[in-house]
Amino acid sequence: RPGGVLPPMRVIHPRSEWMRGSVQRPAYLTIAACADWSGHQGVDPTKQSSESEELGRLPRIAKAAVECDRATAAAEAGYGVRVMKMTHIGAGLKNDLIIGFPEKKDPLGEFVEGPDALFSERKM
Repeated sequence: RPGGVLPPMRVIHPRSEWMRGSVQRPAYLTIAACADWSGHQGVDPTKQSSESEELGRLPRIAKAAVECDRATAAAEAGYGVRVMKMTHIGAGLKNDLIIGFPEKKDPLGEFVEGPDALFSERKM
C-alpha cells in the first residue's frame, strides 16, 4: 500500500453473515464470477431478444445474489441500505446501486417509490 500507513485489508467472501450461513466461499466465488458477465459471442445482453434473455439469465441472478450479500453486510454493520437500479438506457448491465447511510436517516425516503430502506434488526 502507498505510504505504508494502513495494514493490508482482508476482504471476506461472502461479505454477510447471512450469506456465509448459506454459501461456502468456493461456491460464492463461482457465483461472483458468473455475476461478472457483460455479454459474449456477439450477443448484446441489453437487447430484448430470446437469445440475450437466455444467455443473461444466470449472470443476472448471480449479480442479484452478490448485490444482496453486499447490502446485507452493510445492514449487519448497522447501516441503513437501499438497493436500487439505474434505469437510464445507457446504464448497461452493471446498473445496481447500493446506498448506505446512518441508521434511520434515509436521505432518499421521500424521493423513492417502493419499500422502505433495509435496516438490520441486530443490535451491535
